[in-house]
Amino acid sequence: MGMYKILRNSMLLLGLSSSAANADIISWDLNEGINYGSYHASNLYSRGDLFLTVTGWSDTGGANDNKLERGALGRWNGLGICNDDEYAQVHCASPQHAADSEGGPDGDFDMFMLSFSEAVNVTSFQNGWYHHDADVSVLAYEGSDPAYDLTDKEWEGLLTDDWSVVGNYADTATNETAVNTNISSKFWLIGVYNPIFGFIDDLCKEQNDMFKLLKVTIDDIVDCPEPVDCPEPAALGLLGFGLAGLAAKRRRKAKS
Repeated sequence: MGMYKILRNSMLLLGLSSSAANADIISWDLNEGINYGSYHASNLYSRGDLFLTVTGWSDTGGANDNKLERGALGRWNGLGICNDDEYAQVHCASPQHAADSEGGPDGDFDMFMLSFSEAVNVTSFQNGWYHHDADVSVLAYEGSDPAYDLTDKEWEGLLTDDWSVVGNYADTATNETAVNTNISSKFWLIGVYNPIFGFIDDLCKEQNDMFKLLKVTIDDIVDCPEPVDCPEPAALGLLGFGLAGLAAKRRRKAKS
C-alpha cells in the first residue's frame, strides 16, 4: 500500500509540473481603468506579474511628414489615436480620433504599439468601433533590443529593422480576428492596413480605414519553475505502467 501511494502521489505531482509548461490565455480589455473620453500618452495594464503598455504612433514627424512620432491615445468604445496632423486640423474631433488612414495613399497611418514585460504570442484582436472599413496590419518585433523605440523611424524601415509582418486582415469590423502565428515577442504593432506591409486585395486600396482597438488576447507561455524539471512523456508512461502493475498484483493477492 505504501509504494502504491508513493507512485500515485508522484504521478499527481508530475502532472501538476507538466501543466506549468502550458500556455495561459489572457484577454486584455483596453478600456479597463481608462476614463471615457480621456487622452493619455500611454496606457498601462497588468495581469499578475505581466504588464502591457500601449502607445499610439503615426508617420507625422520630420520635414517630409514621414517620421514616426507618438500620438495621443483616446478612450472611447476602444482606443483611438489622435496624431499631430489631426490635432492641428480638427482638434481630434470624431471620427479622426480613431486609428485611421483617412488621408488616403498619401495620408498618415496610425498604429498601436503593444509593449509587454515579457515575450508573448498575440492570438487575436477585436475592435470596439469602426467607420467605413477596418483593414488591419499586424507586426511583431524579432530583434534583440530590450526597449525598442519607434521615434523617428519610418514604417517601411521597420521591415529591415527586425520587424516581421504577421498578417494583413481585411474587413475586421468589430469581430474577434485570429492572428495565427507562432511568433513570441515583447513588442507588437496593430494598426490600420498599410500597403507597405503587403497586399490584401484591390478593395483595400481605398485606405479609408477607421477603428478603435478594444481587446487583445495572448498566449503567455509559462515555463517550469526551477529547479523542477518538466517531466518527459516517457517518464509519465513508466509511472503509468508501474501503477498498472501494482494494481494487477493487488488483484492477484486478493484472489489467492
